[in-house]
Amino acid sequence: MIKQTILIFFALSIVATTATGIFSNEGVYSGDERLRDPKIKNCMQQCPVTANLWPVCADDGKTYVNIASLNCLDSCLEPLGQRVKKVSDGFCINDLPPNQRPTTRAPIPRV
Repeated sequence: MIKQTILIFFALSIVATTATGIFSNEGVYSGDERLRDPKIKNCMQQCPVTANLWPVCADDGKTYVNIASLNCLDSCLEPLGQRVKKVSDGFCINDLPPNQRPTTRAPIPRV
């Protein structure tokens, strides 16, 4: 029952988003558009993910809602010969509101 509830919430959250990602007062979850890609959508719906909003920045430069979503995406992309990995906790720089972005560019750490 809990798994079904989580899957339903995840599906509804995908439907309720815009093409540019989920917006929050802290930043944009720009990775959301990748989660809806028709090539991996069915795979994504099979993943047990949580509704926690703990953003993670990935090596594709996009912010995902949490590590579970990112890990699910990675496993769904693997058969397509693609991978995506976490770079850091929090929003990617380009997904932060302009007034919260660092004024100097630091190199993006590789995991």
